[in-house]
Formats: sequence, structure tokens, C-alpha cells
Amino acid sequence: MGTKKKEKKKSITPKKWALIVLSVVLVFAIGTVLRDVYAANKSTDEEVNNFRLSDLKGTIQETFTPSKEIKIDTPITKKVAITNDQNQDMFIRVLVLPTIIVTDSEGEDLVLPASFKGENAQIEIPFDTADWIDGQDGYFYYVKKLKKNETSSSLFKQVTIISKNLEEQYLNAEIKIEIKLEGVSSTAYAYRDAWWEGTIPKQDPRKKIDDQLKLQI
Repeated sequence: MGTKKKEKKKSITPKKWALIVLSVVLVFAIGTVLRDVYAANKSTDEEVNNFRLSDLKGTIQETFTPSKEIKIDTPITKKVAITNDQNQDMFIRVLVLPTIIVTDSEGEDLVLPASFKGENAQIEIPFDTADWIDGQDGYFYYVKKLKKNETSSSLFKQVTIISKNLEEQYLNAEIKIEIKLEGVSSTAYAYRDAWWEGTIPKQDPRKKIDDQLKLQI
């Protein structure tokens, strides 16, 4: 059997991009479209790790300012912060989940690589590292107690789509950045039980997170 020659991958260059802004939906036209829906905002109230700990609900505050001047490879204003609208103080962590889906010619949805980390990332997100710590487990931990009616600092304030890492297969794809919030009571070590199965972290970055949270109990 003969082997198929690998086709040379082509990237989408910035010069090919045109932009239409529809409410909070950015539509990038390149013959077909690459749609960008930033943040399907969610908060959860499920039990965490089978402990009897209600996952407290907060509110994800999202600021998005559409502009006709927005371009690929240019930062897009996108602020995400958390407001504690509960009747008690809490600790929070946030999951940032980028997803890129394209529908093929047969109508099937295909999931393409979507990342905001590494040199091949399709999405660039400069995170706040002063008040938030990347737990290297998919979550970003807010290292301050979030008191009732308070709003956290922004986890991030802008997003950039990196054209050099978008190949032609990304045409007509939908890019979503989903923000999932988890909050637990700030009472003694509830966050350890809910997030880390009651264990005391011995290694960073969790140890660094724990060192800061335990002082605020």
C-alpha cells in the first residue's frame, strides 16, 4: 500500500481576517466564519467530592466591550471577576475551559485542539498572578477570602486569538471559553475537604495556595 503524502499545514494569516461584531458574539469572516463566543458563564451548586458541602453560588461578572477595531492578534477586552452574593464569606476557584468545535461537511462536530498555554496556544490569556494562583489542575484559585457582597479582582482582562497557531481546519469553528465557578465556606479547612479530599498539600502550587488560605480562616 502506498503512503499518503502529508499535506503542508497552512496557518491563517492576520491579513485574511475580517470582523463583524454582533452583541457579545464576534464573527470573523474568512470566506466561511470563525465564531468566537466568549464565556458561557456558569456557577455550580453540586456536592463536591461527595462531601456534604454545598458548593456556594457566586456571580461571574463579565465585561466585554465590542469594537469595530478588534482584530486577530490584538487584545480584546474581556474582564472576568467573581462577586460573592451569599450570606457568608467564601473561598473560590475558577475553571477556565477553552473549547474549539468545527462542523465538518457531513454535519459532524469535531473537537480541535484549544489551549491558552504554551507556544502553540490558539488563545492567549494574561492571568492576574497577584491574587490568583494557577493550581496546575485546571483551576485558578483566588488567594483572598471573598467576603459577602465583595467582588474579586479580575482573573483576566483581555483575550487574544493567535492567528499563527490557527490552521485552515479551524475555519468555520466555534471558540468558547467557559468559566466555571466553585465556592466553599471559609470555615476551618472546608476548602481542603471540598477541593483536595481533605489532604494537606505538600507541594506547590497547592501548598502555596493552602499557606495563604489557612491564614484567613
